[in-house]
Amino acid sequence: MTTTAQDLRDRLEQDNALAWHLRYNHFPPRPAELIQAARQAIDAANEGEPGRLIALPEGITTQDGATSQTAAELIEALHLDGFLTTQEGG
Repeated sequence: MTTTAQDLRDRLEQDNALAWHLRYNHFPPRPAELIQAARQAIDAANEGEPGRLIALPEGITTQDGATSQTAAELIEALHLDGFLTTQEGG
């Protein structure tokens, strides 16, 4: 797969949107370190794999101590529905 300037621009725009969403649409704000996991969850759901396990960033765990979640769980927990291009994700 070739990465074009357009692909990079789109990814940067998505990362900026995710950073804003995690900071301002949650109380308390979610850490920016979750951007990569959020992006992976979105990609997995858009590829029809909402059950794909996504590793959480080092030092971040769920309330029950898990270090990974399914894409669907992350989408629900981080309210990422608006970033999906399909209806997959839980």
